[in-house]
Amino acid sequence: MIVENGISSRIARLVTVAEVVRSTRLMRVCPSSWAPAVSATIGTVDRAASGMERIARDFVTRQVKADPAKPLPDGVAELVAGRMAGDPIPVVTVTGSGNQGIFLGAPLRALYRKIGRRALPAVLFTLLAQIHLSQRRRRISDECGLAAKAAPALAAGLAYARGSGIPAIRRAMSAAYEHLKGMPCRGAEPCCGRKASRALRRVLSAAREPAGGGGEAAAARKSRPGGEAGAFSRDEIARNHARLMERNGLFSRHGYDFEKAVRFVLSGAGSLSGKVLEIGTGKGRFLSALAAAAPSVTTVDIDPAEQRYARMNAERAGVAGRVNFSVQDAERLTFRAASFDAAVSMNALHHLRDPIAVARELVRVLKPGGKIVLSDLDRSGHRIFDKVFASEGRTHTRYRNDFAALAAYLRSRGLKTRLLRGHHQLLLIAELARR
Repeated sequence: MIVENGISSRIARLVTVAEVVRSTRLMRVCPSSWAPAVSATIGTVDRAASGMERIARDFVTRQVKADPAKPLPDGVAELVAGRMAGDPIPVVTVTGSGNQGIFLGAPLRALYRKIGRRALPAVLFTLLAQIHLSQRRRRISDECGLAAKAAPALAAGLAYARGSGIPAIRRAMSAAYEHLKGMPCRGAEPCCGRKASRALRRVLSAAREPAGGGGEAAAARKSRPGGEAGAFSRDEIARNHARLMERNGLFSRHGYDFEKAVRFVLSGAGSLSGKVLEIGTGKGRFLSALAAAAPSVTTVDIDPAEQRYARMNAERAGVAGRVNFSVQDAERLTFRAASFDAAVSMNALHHLRDPIAVARELVRVLKPGGKIVLSDLDRSGHRIFDKVFASEGRTHTRYRNDFAALAAYLRSRGLKTRLLRGHHQLLLIAELARR
């Protein structure tokens, strides 16, 4: 172990096992293609856990602990921010920065306190993954080590602790990294605490996804009733809402009011009856208002972790019974042709590589007489989002919106279109004539 700049010989044993893991090509250099042999790491941990139990126990028992009175991400953020401010925090780490040691150690310590020695194999799994990812990536990089190494490693360890199979562990790692990739590293700076909090929330969300084997992906693609009654405690829902309101306030201080933008989109959309399809669930800011205005909503997103937040928001808003959640690619929808009375999307188009392909699918699933309502940020809205993300040490990744091309395509398919502007939004409404 390394305690800040001190070193223990036990690290050598851990690195030796990590070399065995590396030889099996557990993860490739490119995180998007992680997959080959998580099973090899599971086997290594199963064989080595008893002999290396002291190393794992040392890591969690000697580790700095987060304030137990605070949610874990907030406690980790406080520790990281304190370290960046020069506080003498004794961090235990095996590789990577002290911040990565805090990021891994505080949650694993909490897990150990909760379930005892049963947590130790998961601790070992996390450390091996962290060592391997550190060996595979440059020591100095413009990408934050929390995003590139610590977050995927912790997601893998926590998924392993839940008894997840190989596909679920892979997905947890990929979900953590894909959401955080591009998080910049500019050295020690005050926003490191916020970055740690954001990364840990993503990891905890990714690790909570259902465990199981090869049938998980197919099950996830099926529509699921919104509320999942009993799946969330009141405290979880309240904390989720508080985080959402805090973030909404941050956007508001920069000049973007989510509530006004949502009202603008729904007002322009007009009456929404029958079955409504939403593209891009996100955390459900728009979804809850949409479900209050429409009798039945099916919402699609490629990220089940984001939909978890949206389900909590729907429960709090009292509209969960009107919503079905579906995890699938909007460019290849599984719904039958002419199955929805309306299709709606707000602030999702700039995340899509090929909006025309999505529009093609929306036309396919739209009933005669139905409408398509597409809204996204205008230039001023994107500038605001860029400033907010920059204040958090992140980059607002996006693709170019071309509403003129979307409108032209929809007109070519026989829909009448009109374009509205307001509240930092562009709003395209396209209506299909009845046959």
